[in-house]
Amino acid sequence: TKLRIDENTYVYDLTEQKRNSYKDTDYVIMACILKHFAETTIKISNYHIVDGTTFYYIHVTVGKVNWMVQHRFKEFVELNDKLVTGHGISSDLLPPKKVLGNRNPEFLVQRQHLLEIYLQKVLIFLRFTMCREFVEFLDFNKYDIIYLLQDISNDFYDRGEAILATSTVHEFTSLDLYAITERLKLPCPSSDNVKKKFDFSHVLDFCSQLQSLIVRPRKVFGFIVKYQASWLKFESCLKGSQSATTVSKIDHNTSIGTSNIVPENLKFDLNAFRSLKSFKMYGINAENICDAGLLRQTITQLSVHSTSTTQINQILLCDCIHKTDQTDATKCWNELTTANFSSNCIQSIDSTIQLLPKLKTLILDRNRITTISNLKHLPYLSSLSLCENYIADCVDCHLELGNLKTLKLSQNRLTSLIGFRKMYSLVTLDVSCNQIASIDEVDYVAGLPCLEELILTGNPVSGIVDYRQRVLSRFGDRCTELYLDNEKAEGSEIDMALVLAALKQSEAKPLLLQTSFVNENCGISVACGEIGFQTGECDVSSTMRRFLKLLACIHMCLGADILMVTMGGTKSHKIPFIELARGLIPRGHNVTFLNGFIADIHEIGLHEVTPTGLIDYIQNFTNWDLVGARMRGDLPVSVWDVLRYPFEACNAMFEDAETKELLNQKFDLLILDGAFPECSMGLVHKFQVPFMYINTVGFYTNTLSLAGNPIPYSVTPVFYSSFTDDMTIVQRAINIALYEFMNICHTISMSVLQQVLRKHVGELPNVYEMSKNVSFILQNGNAILTHSRPFLPNVAEIACIHCKPANPLPKDLEDFISASGDTGFIYVSMGSSVKAANMPEHLRLLFINTFAQLPYQILWKWEGPMNGATEIPPNVKLSRWLPQQDILGHRKLRAFVTHGGLLSLFESVYHGIPVVSMPVFCDHDSNTAKAVQDGYALKLDLETLTSDNLLKGIIKIIHDPKFRQAANFIQYYLIDIFGILIISMYIAIRFIRYLTKRYSTQPKRIKDKIN
Repeated sequence: TKLRIDENTYVYDLTEQKRNSYKDTDYVIMACILKHFAETTIKISNYHIVDGTTFYYIHVTVGKVNWMVQHRFKEFVELNDKLVTGHGISSDLLPPKKVLGNRNPEFLVQRQHLLEIYLQKVLIFLRFTMCREFVEFLDFNKYDIIYLLQDISNDFYDRGEAILATSTVHEFTSLDLYAITERLKLPCPSSDNVKKKFDFSHVLDFCSQLQSLIVRPRKVFGFIVKYQASWLKFESCLKGSQSATTVSKIDHNTSIGTSNIVPENLKFDLNAFRSLKSFKMYGINAENICDAGLLRQTITQLSVHSTSTTQINQILLCDCIHKTDQTDATKCWNELTTANFSSNCIQSIDSTIQLLPKLKTLILDRNRITTISNLKHLPYLSSLSLCENYIADCVDCHLELGNLKTLKLSQNRLTSLIGFRKMYSLVTLDVSCNQIASIDEVDYVAGLPCLEELILTGNPVSGIVDYRQRVLSRFGDRCTELYLDNEKAEGSEIDMALVLAALKQSEAKPLLLQTSFVNENCGISVACGEIGFQTGECDVSSTMRRFLKLLACIHMCLGADILMVTMGGTKSHKIPFIELARGLIPRGHNVTFLNGFIADIHEIGLHEVTPTGLIDYIQNFTNWDLVGARMRGDLPVSVWDVLRYPFEACNAMFEDAETKELLNQKFDLLILDGAFPECSMGLVHKFQVPFMYINTVGFYTNTLSLAGNPIPYSVTPVFYSSFTDDMTIVQRAINIALYEFMNICHTISMSVLQQVLRKHVGELPNVYEMSKNVSFILQNGNAILTHSRPFLPNVAEIACIHCKPANPLPKDLEDFISASGDTGFIYVSMGSSVKAANMPEHLRLLFINTFAQLPYQILWKWEGPMNGATEIPPNVKLSRWLPQQDILGHRKLRAFVTHGGLLSLFESVYHGIPVVSMPVFCDHDSNTAKAVQDGYALKLDLETLTSDNLLKGIIKIIHDPKFRQAANFIQYYLIDIFGILIISMYIAIRFIRYLTKRYSTQPKRIKDKIN
């Protein structure tokens, strides 16, 4: 069946043909024309014209194996010329050329038949010694044992020695290994006296010297090789397999190229590899190895990844028909010291692990393991990694892991550390991203004498106030030697930890001194006297506890005073700042947040300063009809509005009494919004402290370029355009013009703003010069979510810093969603900047009519009253506010209809939800273009939107699986590969901590320090 991919690309679905080829055999292996010449056929089934060029589709069948190639008539002529001159083929076999009428259907059918006869005659003529020209023309060198090995032999003849000299690692496909295995069984000599470079002996010689072998089902490139482990869990995401008892399997039944050869069916041995020390397999079950006897005696490192393997015995007893948990000494892997079985479906550690008597390192990440067992028979085991499994309890681990030095259990389900209390040899313990909530759990590992590194990041306990100091205090004097969350304690952190440790010790062991103090002990007597005597006797332990608590309170006042400022005109600018504050406050910092929106965040330790003048100005400025302007084809925001906003908003802020009061305070660090940061330069000049940027909701090039970061216009689309980084020459020219226009407007606006600042804070340097002194920049982006950028060392990406797992929905919302049954629901929100209530009446009716036709429940964020509420269909629920991330994380959500805001798109892929985007203004077009490029979004233009377009768009995004697959794929890279839950906040906190500790007197640039 012919399938159309785009206007110029067609592919053929060979499913039916493959299905027919399976009728007479359980599986299809590999072609061998020497054995199956009598069953070899060549047919030209059809043709197709693409851009005026006719392609003929040739189907080759050798035994049960078949494949398809396509060629133009010109390529037939070139082949014939080579065969005539080099191999004695008659020149009359090929049908003649035709200049006129060569696209006539009748002529093309006739030529198709004649070309088929031509190929069949050539095949018969060359049946004993097929020449390379004919072999490569019909792809025999890709699917036939003999000719595939000729290519490999030729490669090793040319550069085999160079490969072995520069690297001991080489990669084969399962097809290559199957061909080698079967070739050794054929009654043919390994040498070729005619063409030495095709000698099979070159392959044997290379294999016998190779020390490290990697095997894959097929050749892969780029990030697929780097992150091969992702395929298993990605498949799991698509199938919704998240329970410990459910096993997801990778589909290995995808054939190779255009053939019906399935990698999973290719059995091979490794007897040609006599010097192997390391063996790795990706995406191939170990049971494909039909003889592992030689492997067991030689290799020291074994890796099996991305397979459907559920038991370890399927790997270690791969060549045994009957697999049991009883160990057989003859099956021991005598030299193996490192085993890596990550990214499989292993459910338990069975007793066959005893077949690895010298094992030192065992890695079982990303499996389905629930308990640690059967490891007590591995006396040399020193490192164990079980990250991303389903382990909830570790009971008396010392009985299984008595000599272990490194244990990694991140991203499991642990709630307690009690099982590690007797692991006295443990040096490194990683329990990050579990469910440990109590600081008292640290006591179980604090007494381990060898423990040097403890990682608790991502647990609920890491969010408590003074988390680091309180954890370190449990280790007493040893806190100076401990690395907690990859950072060594130092300075005031150690002092605080020692104070808390002393306080805890005094509470645990009360000591009463039964004596009266005399005047000589005036210091103590006064202290005791102030606290109080008890019948002439002083309770020293009580006094000490109160004194230590006083010291602890004093220390809590020693955190940095941080001022965060955003001049952004939409509330979405606030969100990254709030999340950053939530990360800073538990670490003892005092955070003040200056913004132009009504204070609505109630966090202990966060003080919001909201100047009334700035609030009123922003409310008046943003009282716009963005959707209506977009639908009319007008500019949503005029050039004059863009010019005047920075200096008018700045003047409104500084004239307010709250801002003037703020100027009398002192701060240690300023964190500024990268959008319109120039007004905040007045605060930097006033306080004379270091400052840094956080680019909240867009890629602002001004702040980056002034800091010395390169901004190549050829691959950096301006943030308010619909271009991607893959621009044509015309788009690049337009992009440069837009940048230059933006720079001119910005320069004009800044000349006025400079005068505003002088009016309020006095003489100060040029704001551009001050901006160059930025210490660090946090960019709200990521190479997975946004376009890749070149960044200097003083720039770090913190995309999704605000993303979080979903919580249960309120009962009214859950009841509304439940009414849909298994059909699911759709979420509609146009964000904080675009007020849906201000949309034109005809667009409102368009939405209502479309939603009424959908078989889904609709949750619609609607900020204001709606006229004609009786028109709302029963499947639609309106609300002024909705918990967006909790909704996006709901298992019944089918699609998200939104405006293309950056934070909304980040949240969508974080929760794996496909998007229908209708961009309105600013960076919405750019964000949507990137989302469409990544495959998880569908764009609809408001200018041409109809009810039919919207209906079809929503149906397509739900029912076409490629959109959800793309969203799930990015979701997995974000959470499991990149670790977005941890890394974004960790990077931000780390550099803020660096600034507050080392740059407390005057602005510095981290870039200079690093260089």
